[in-house]
Amino acid sequence: MTTPGPDHFFSCPHCKTTLKCWTIGSGNTFGSTLWTDGYLDAPMMPRAVRTTRCPSCAQAFSIEDAGDLGEHWNYGSFGSNFTETLPQGYEDAPAVQDADPHALSELISQTEDRDRLRYLRTLTWHIYNHAYRDSETNGQALKPIDFDENLEHLIGLLEDDHGQDQILKAEALRELGMHAEAMATLKNIDTELAWVADQLRFLAQAGVSAVGVMLRPGEHALDARA
Repeated sequence: MTTPGPDHFFSCPHCKTTLKCWTIGSGNTFGSTLWTDGYLDAPMMPRAVRTTRCPSCAQAFSIEDAGDLGEHWNYGSFGSNFTETLPQGYEDAPAVQDADPHALSELISQTEDRDRLRYLRTLTWHIYNHAYRDSETNGQALKPIDFDENLEHLIGLLEDDHGQDQILKAEALRELGMHAEAMATLKNIDTELAWVADQLRFLAQAGVSAVGVMLRPGEHALDARA
């Protein structure tokens, strides 16, 4: 079960408009699906907004760069009143939405920070792959025009660490259709991640390039979409 937390208020770093986004009080990963690109689809643990576009000035920004205006309870639930008297000007604060790939591209062009670039490019990757995750497409969605370019840049930001970075690098190579390179990258992965490496190796050997469902220990099906 997911319960909401207080609204987080902040000011746009460009135009100083007061904005807000929701937070989570509690949640869990029951019924979640793990995908080969590392995306965890957890309906009961929605992801907080971290990048957005200001609805007032239309500038893209990371919320960590915004002016923090604090958190305030602004809803009633479970028979209790969690609504506060909000500071002046907060009542009509627009709620921001997740940044789309166009906004993420703008942010990528504005930063040289390696960690932030990795996050932005990974988020772009996940959004692009959502079309494949849609059951209605049956894995037949077309790649966005800059899908490959984004992955190529992301690969350059990932380390050969025998762990998560190297796993993601192998998956990026596989989704680029570089199956031999992906299998080579899966060598010397830490033993605790062998269950991940084995499945990515299976997909690469089969010539599968699209993102698929990752079989976690104890699960019994792998969705390998061609």
